[in-house]
Amino acid sequence: MGLSLRQIWDRELRNAIFHSDYSIHGAEIRLPGLGQVRSLEAVAALTGRASAYHDGVLGARRYHLESYTEPKRVRAGSISRGNSDEELLIIVREGEGAVGLKDALTAEERAAGGITFRYAKLYPDESRLLDADPDLALLPGRPGQSARSPADPSNR
Repeated sequence: MGLSLRQIWDRELRNAIFHSDYSIHGAEIRLPGLGQVRSLEAVAALTGRASAYHDGVLGARRYHLESYTEPKRVRAGSISRGNSDEELLIIVREGEGAVGLKDALTAEERAAGGITFRYAKLYPDESRLLDADPDLALLPGRPGQSARSPADPSNR
């Protein structure tokens, strides 16, 4: 486990809380099954670091997804089950960024029996658009959603 994760993870405390094997007494949390005690200050520091780590990971994820302004073909990698040439297409919603993945099959490959798939977070009307046009990967922006620039920190 890396240093960052060690700073936000207390296995004994997690297990005690999950199994309801703890008590709060005054300014401490007691773990009777382990004969250990954690101060409320130590638990507050741990949860503060965990929250900051979580926010950082979410921010990096959001920035990465919003950086896509148009569909992009990418290698399928380990999810392609041995087909090292297989590619996926990143589905993009205008003004929001990447919202999913789909097969990158051509019309000829689909006609020859290629297996299509789509894994995306879509509105019902977007699903219908993609069903109607299997080559579509750029979805229109949503009404009421302002176009956001991934590089603009005021959009966070």
